[in-house]
Amino acid sequence: MKKIICIILTLIFILSGCAKQTVKVSDNQPDKPADNAAQNLNPEEFYTKMTESNTRPIALMIDNDKDYTGPQAGLENAYLIYEMYVEGGSTRLMALFKDAKNGTDVDTTESRIGPIRSSRHYFLDFALENDAIYGHCGWSPKAQADIKSLGVNNVNGLTEGGVFKRFSKYNNTWHNLYTTYELILNSAKSSSHSYRTTTNVSLNYSPNFVIPKEGYTASKISIPYSAYNVSYQYDEEKNLYMRYKKDSPHTMQSGVQLSCTNLLILKMQNENLKDTEKKGRQELYDTGSGKGYYITGGNAKEITWSKESRTAQTVYTYESGSKVSLNPGVTYIQIVPPSMNISIE
Repeated sequence: MKKIICIILTLIFILSGCAKQTVKVSDNQPDKPADNAAQNLNPEEFYTKMTESNTRPIALMIDNDKDYTGPQAGLENAYLIYEMYVEGGSTRLMALFKDAKNGTDVDTTESRIGPIRSSRHYFLDFALENDAIYGHCGWSPKAQADIKSLGVNNVNGLTEGGVFKRFSKYNNTWHNLYTTYELILNSAKSSSHSYRTTTNVSLNYSPNFVIPKEGYTASKISIPYSAYNVSYQYDEEKNLYMRYKKDSPHTMQSGVQLSCTNLLILKMQNENLKDTEKKGRQELYDTGSGKGYYITGGNAKEITWSKESRTAQTVYTYESGSKVSLNPGVTYIQIVPPSMNISIE
């Protein structure tokens, strides 16, 4: 009997050791990407934050050039991101932030946002419709003229000492200028600007999560910009669209993969700007109306967009004429040419 007990105890010890080995994590295994802080807000918290806060948003121009290889920083904390063409077939992003509390230390990954790039005039239209303070470094000639003529409240990295900083860990070219939300906000409040920091402008959010009726399944979306393909894959468990660039997860310096609750695809005509420099800069026809898609919760539905003027808010409507109410969560707006062959699977 003693012999049998010894054998049983030995087997238990061996099996328990094997069990421990099967769950052991290798020291060389990469850390799991952190969750997106902005998207961790549940729908009720997000809705409350976005509809009850009167803080004026900050819009920042973000590098997304085809030749840029380093990871971006801070976009995981944006509540709204626009993407559209610039010259050379690349796109540029404009990320909007509201009530971010990440500190002023640009050397800290948790605070850093960038790389910051220069202004293009049609991005101003979307900053204005969100009543945002606009952060950038430099400008095209038309953007410079329009910032003045339209009275855009802007913070420019060419003239703002102490607000922007070069950080060359990932890149040693012009793709390495960073700032933080609070540095831009402090500059906006300073005596050199004294910009208004409150607003009553907001996107049209639904208080509850609603999937549009009579749509069709949208598990994977592919947007073939000239320089690279952007795609989204629906994660049913998280109820989020995970973003990919060049078929790889679009991740930040923090390791977070970008994702959104709402995806708007807007078809707008663009062409080469007829200016004297002839650098292939773009003109975008973002007033008037056009077609598009609203994608959320694994579902896509065709919509119409309309914008009365450069400063007016874009209105999104269904075929019935009813307005689109965005689900409470992060929104990405992809602006594409009407002829682009978008794939929705």
